[in-house]
Amino acid sequence: MPANNPRRAAGLVLVATLLGALLVAGATAGVAQDETPTDETEDGTAQVRIVHAVPNAPAVDVQVDGATVLENVTFGTASDYLSVDAGTRQVTVTAANDTEDVLYDETLPIQPGTYTVAAAGEVGDDAAEPFTPVILLDEGTEPDDDEALVRLAHLAPDAPAVDVTVAETNETLFEDVSFANSSDYQSVPAGDYTLAVRPADDADAEPVATVDVTLDNGTAYTGFAVGYLDPATAAGDEPLDVVLETDQLTEPTVENETGETPDIQVETVEATPTDGEE
Repeated sequence: MPANNPRRAAGLVLVATLLGALLVAGATAGVAQDETPTDETEDGTAQVRIVHAVPNAPAVDVQVDGATVLENVTFGTASDYLSVDAGTRQVTVTAANDTEDVLYDETLPIQPGTYTVAAAGEVGDDAAEPFTPVILLDEGTEPDDDEALVRLAHLAPDAPAVDVTVAETNETLFEDVSFANSSDYQSVPAGDYTLAVRPADDADAEPVATVDVTLDNGTAYTGFAVGYLDPATAAGDEPLDVVLETDQLTEPTVENETGETPDIQVETVEATPTDGEE
């Protein structure tokens, strides 16, 4: 495949930036950046989930130390949580189902922590929202047996800030959630819901999307808003949708001087071609 293939370049940028965000997530979760774990893995493991929310990027496969850990990660999907030993790891990314088409092959220091790394925005020079990784700490107190926890992550690049209400009661669950941000968890009775998504601060507007969800007892969820509000004028044809995923929560462990969990600071990395590419 030619080195200047736009979808191949998009895959390289997407994956390299996600992997850089993975390292930043570990550092901001309480591991100093100069404390690089060793191959002995004495610093524990990382529990990491990857969400592909970039509408114009290709599917990829990912290997860690030669073992395939993710296959055919496509737009609108989330991986299972991966348990990766902290330490120096060889990370290889190829085009989906093509081990000869290597997009990325580097040794990286993997930091411990439990989090979701979501690829958001678009790739390409004309991106309305430039590609960015969104890092969510998957931390919190498990819900009661008859309750569920749910939060919203806004990853739709052409959508404004949104409010989300329960259609049956018009109760607001999430308010003014903007692109590349997430709400806090909300505790709700377990059960079936129809959720309505509207532009923020416009309760009289018609919903731009509705989604039926089932929330189970004692379970935490993230709803990822993905795709385009207006596919006809966007760079791709993926319509707006809300993808609901079950979260793996760990108790909060990192606090700042005020006793609050610190905000995650996101950084990106520049894609580095593998040997033989220019």
